[in-house]
Parts: sequence; C-alpha cells; structure tokens
Amino acid sequence: MSNTPRILVVDDQATNRELLEAILEEEGFRPTLAGNGREALSLAASDPPDAILLDVAMPGMDGFDVCRHLQQNLDTALTPIIFVTARADDTESVCHGLALGAHDYITKPFDPGELVARVRAALRLKAQNDRLRRLTLTDPLTGLGNRRAISGHIKSRLSRWRRRQEPFALLMGDIDHFKRINDTHGHEAGDRVLKSLSDLFLDVARAEDAVGRIGGEEFVILLDHAHRATAIQAAERLRERVARLRIPWNAGTQIAITLSIGVISSDDLAPAVRERGILRCADDALYRAKEGGRDRVIYYPDLTPEEIRDAAPCPTAAA
Repeated sequence: MSNTPRILVVDDQATNRELLEAILEEEGFRPTLAGNGREALSLAASDPPDAILLDVAMPGMDGFDVCRHLQQNLDTALTPIIFVTARADDTESVCHGLALGAHDYITKPFDPGELVARVRAALRLKAQNDRLRRLTLTDPLTGLGNRRAISGHIKSRLSRWRRRQEPFALLMGDIDHFKRINDTHGHEAGDRVLKSLSDLFLDVARAEDAVGRIGGEEFVILLDHAHRATAIQAAERLRERVARLRIPWNAGTQIAITLSIGVISSDDLAPAVRERGILRCADDALYRAKEGGRDRVIYYPDLTPEEIRDAAPCPTAAA
C-alpha cells in the first residue's frame, strides 16, 4: 500500500475539484474526489483519508453536516478537516465549523502555496493523533489492541451488522491455570507466555479480524463475516493450536498451555444488543468452559450442534 498521503476533496463544483486535484498532485499527494456530502462519507468510510478539504456550501448535505457525521465515525473522528469557503468575513460560520471539530479554514480564491502549507500542517496533526491513538488503544506488553480498542471494534461491527446485516463473531479466550505459570516460573515467564500467545493469535487471524488483550490473561478475537458454525470451527482450531504450543524458557524448559474459549456470534444476538452485552455473553460462555474442565470451546448459549443450527436469537443479550 502506498504511503503517499491521501486527501479527500469534497466540492460540488467540478472546476474547484479539478483545481484542487491538480495542486495536490503537483505536491505529491494522492487526491480522491467527491461531488457531494453523501459520496464523501461513503469514500471516507471505505478508505479513511489522511486529511479532508471540505467545501462548506453544498446543496443537500452541507459541509457542517458532513463534519458532524465524520466526527461520529471511529475511523474518521481524528481525521483533520480543512473547510474551504468563499466567505472569509463570516466569523460566525468559521467559529461554528471549528466548534464542530474542523482543524482549519481556507478561503476562495486560495493561494496554492498557502493551501499546501495548511494541508501539510493538517497531516502533521494527523501523524501526532495517530501516535497518541496507538498509545491509548494498545496493550504495552503484547502490542495488541486493549479493552478500549476492542470496545470500539465491537461497536463498529454492531453498526455494520444492523445497517448491512454483515455477520460477525467474538471469541474470548483465557489461559488455563495462568497463575500456576507465574508461581512456578516467575512473572517474566508469564510475560513470555502472553507474548507468544499474542503472536499465535495474530498468525491465525485474518487481516479483517481484530485481536486484543482485555485482561491479565484474557484475549478477544473479533471475526468479520463469520456465522456461528464458522466461529466455532475457528475457536476449535485455535484451541488445538494453543494446546500444541511449546514456549521455550530457561535451561531448555518448555512451557505448555491450554486455552478455554467462549464464543458468541451475531446469529444469536437480540436486535437491541450493545457492546457490553456481547462481552457478557462471551464471558458467560468462557466461564462455562472453565467450569466444564478447561481446554474447551463453549458457544453462547450452551447448545448442542443440532440446537445451534436451529437456535433463535438470544433474548438475554440485549443488555
């Protein structure tokens, strides 16, 4: 994938779009063009840009409306927006746009040099925001997403499931007898186990899946486009991979571990379910896996394969 900064240009006038495109390309940027607000939101959602040049006055959905929608999307909330306006003297409009979350303003007719300077400043802000975001959303030991990151991913999956009926599933895994590892080999060995398991999760996950560590020895994998049968199969494969894992430690010692996994899929979610309800269902299934002897997969609700096939939506998940 190219590292060239991508700039989304949103303007209902074709001549303005072409002029901005030429200026940006001349400076080595990669412009993407949208002729109205809804097209802009669609493009930003499918491939979030590094910065946005957004016309204020557009028919239908104006720039302020577009800005509001972008701020509500987890993937574009921190994307710098530069409003482009022909009304430099409209202080009220400028203040309103900045209050909505815009980074900057530029007025028409604009100087190409000034435009490029403002875009570069916006990109520096984006780079800083990205670094801060990684720090706040990353588990420092494993490099995986933390609980906050997983929460955001779940909310995003729920939104897509409700709007486009795209299925997803959540696997919650917990290392069996992890305290025993720390007590026997020390906390450094425990950290080695957590890092090794994280690497294994990243190896089995697809690019579109999300992997996170949400507790001491508790992990989550969010599977995109996965129905219950796919989720259960993936969980069983993961459990088997973990059972075969041998983690090198001091003096030739190898540490073996097993994993208990709770699974829930969108096939069995009530329509009003929220993020914490999904985590509660997965945690309940994980608890049953632990109580049932560990090193096993339990689907929520705890059903036989035949019952899973014919299951109705889980009424208790709407919490």
